[in-house]
Amino acid sequence: MRSAEVTVIISLLVLLAFATLLRNQTWYQERWLWSDAVAKSGKARAHVNYGASLQNEDGSKEALELAKYHYVLATQKDPYLALPYLNLGELLVGEGSFDAAEMLLGFYAKYGKQKKRAQRLLCEMEHEQCE
Repeated sequence: MRSAEVTVIISLLVLLAFATLLRNQTWYQERWLWSDAVAKSGKARAHVNYGASLQNEDGSKEALELAKYHYVLATQKDPYLALPYLNLGELLVGEGSFDAAEMLLGFYAKYGKQKKRAQRLLCEMEHEQCE
């Protein structure tokens, strides 16, 4: 091999190693992973998981507002997916927006697959002793 060919091969290897390093940074935090999934696919589940990662990782007002935004986007993309409604309801309970939370959670407390979670949130909202 000529030295020019070796230089090109080494340069490509260094470039690929750097690209791999950058791609692996996505896996460093859950928030980054789901942010990447939202950017690449934009599916409802990605928005729900990104919102949940924001809600769980960072309790700042900005993060919670961004989480709400992604839950709403998820409901627009898949109105039959229960999780964004439940997560949004949980955020609203935490904010003290009980009327809005009750509208979101009421249906799921009776009929949803995650009715126990919805019932618990409604119970907490009413400051009752929850089972």
